[in-house]
Amino acid sequence: MIINGTRFGQIEFTESDIIHFDEGLIGFPKLQDFLLVPHKKDSPFRWLQAVVEPSIAFLVAEPTHFVPNYHPVKANSEETIVLATVTIPAGCPDDMTLNLAGPILLDGTSKKAKQIVLDDGSYTVRHRVFDKSKPVGEKAAA
Repeated sequence: MIINGTRFGQIEFTESDIIHFDEGLIGFPKLQDFLLVPHKKDSPFRWLQAVVEPSIAFLVAEPTHFVPNYHPVKANSEETIVLATVTIPAGCPDDMTLNLAGPILLDGTSKKAKQIVLDDGSYTVRHRVFDKSKPVGEKAAA
């Protein structure tokens, strides 16, 4: 199968590549099927590309790459991958934030995924990756 994405051009994929969200993503309940597209070689970022709406793709990353002690839920299996949506304001990469309060849990075997809401106040939807008080490139303390 092929989709013509607005961000990545033609993307060839098979049925087994599709990640399915029974309930969609928060704010996008009708978008249930996505592909996980690498950003660049050796990059911690990936894109969650909607299959039926090629103009929609979300930047995601494994949050533990930036916040090593982030463990919001006990994973059901070793195949569970935790992702967080990433926001990078245009022209301001030092203002990058992660949505740690709405992680995406992906079962790498079944390709079923779910975005959950952590409403206990432990995490925020705009967790700053870089501390403004530190020089560019240093990670913020988690």
